[in-house]
Amino acid sequence: MSALSAAVTPPRRLLVAVGVLALFALLALVASFVARSAPAGAVFPGANGKIAFDSDRDGNVEVYMMNADGSGQTRLTDSPGRDKNPAWSPDGTKVAFDSIRDGNLEIYVMSADGSGQTNVTHNQVLDFRPGWSPDGSQIAFTSLRVTNFDIYVMNADGSGQTNLTNNPTIDFNPAWSPDGSQIAFQSDRDGDFEIYVMNADGSGLANLTDNTASDSSPTWSPDGSRIAFASDLDGNFEIYVMNADGSGLANLTGNTASDSSPGWSPDGSTIAFVSDRDGNSEIYVMNADGSGQMNLTNHPAQDNSPDWQPLMDTDGDTIPNETDLDDDNDGCTDTQENGPDETLGGRRDPLNFWDFFDPNRDRAVGLLDFLAVLRHFGTVGDPATIDPDGPEPPIGEYWASADRGGQAPGGDPWDELPANGSIGLGDVFSLLRQFGHTCA
Repeated sequence: MSALSAAVTPPRRLLVAVGVLALFALLALVASFVARSAPAGAVFPGANGKIAFDSDRDGNVEVYMMNADGSGQTRLTDSPGRDKNPAWSPDGTKVAFDSIRDGNLEIYVMSADGSGQTNVTHNQVLDFRPGWSPDGSQIAFTSLRVTNFDIYVMNADGSGQTNLTNNPTIDFNPAWSPDGSQIAFQSDRDGDFEIYVMNADGSGLANLTDNTASDSSPTWSPDGSRIAFASDLDGNFEIYVMNADGSGLANLTGNTASDSSPGWSPDGSTIAFVSDRDGNSEIYVMNADGSGQMNLTNHPAQDNSPDWQPLMDTDGDTIPNETDLDDDNDGCTDTQENGPDETLGGRRDPLNFWDFFDPNRDRAVGLLDFLAVLRHFGTVGDPATIDPDGPEPPIGEYWASADRGGQAPGGDPWDELPANGSIGLGDVFSLLRQFGHTCA
């Protein structure tokens, strides 16, 4: 090496030092950006379940869960690294979140009770801010894989990781629309942070906010008609809502504090959000029009990133299927529709058909047992085998010996069944409906 080249070539140690400083500067930039930008949310229609959030109340940031009224605050994760940004799966059975427990930010998935925590990204880069697709098959997330943030999508098991935005600017906080056709996110590609929307394959990009403020953290209403987000349009961060096409902008929170990280409830009536109006970050809820703002966490720690658990609600009456006695709202209780698997002899109030049978039988219920119950409910006339002037026979006394399929003059319910073979509960329900029982 010549003296001249030696003079102009930086020493190896200097190059290493510069590289380390650059890395620390990048990580500091990332930390600063993440700290001031709240996560987006994706809400799926259903009944309101629990609210997941993250908190540093136990010394480092972990994922917690609470009831919709703020009670029952329970920790789901317990790792030495920080766990943040929980996102419920559309069926309410899993939670995706990001964690630094393996030395860098990765996307993890766990069951709703905190069990089965699994790394699904497995990268040496920064992967964070997950958001599920409405069918639960995919997860969108933010990743820093080269020198900028992009929106990626992957299968729920971590396979098929694909860059959707491929842009040299910062694209952040993906939120899938409830119908699965679009993804909202925030980007600074026009010079400041705006809310954008694109098709689920990355095409069809559109700027929805197009203002000079900093707009972040989009979250769809469960019917897909509106998007809530955080913005400092009025000088401090507030929760705003707009129509899905960007029209109809309205400030919901209207105070001097910093309000961020909105998340719709699955029934669309309520929005959870983060506010520091009490001196530290707390989880609040308000009605979808901004009224009734209430602190749920009431804790001196920093509580952030609320996301609402959707529970299945087939008939849309806001009562979860698991507790709704008539989950398809047809006037027929699920006990009557689905048989006595769990409620035979359960003595519900009001009584139903199956409450009159013994739940501990080891044999099939007989035809005359069914007829006795039918007679009790007044849905059919007395069969010839029961004395119309005598006392009602005790339920459970008879077994499958009555004639069926005989097509007796005048007909009775049992004539509709085949003359041979066992009678199932489904057969009986079909007859009850055909002969005018209370279920349609």
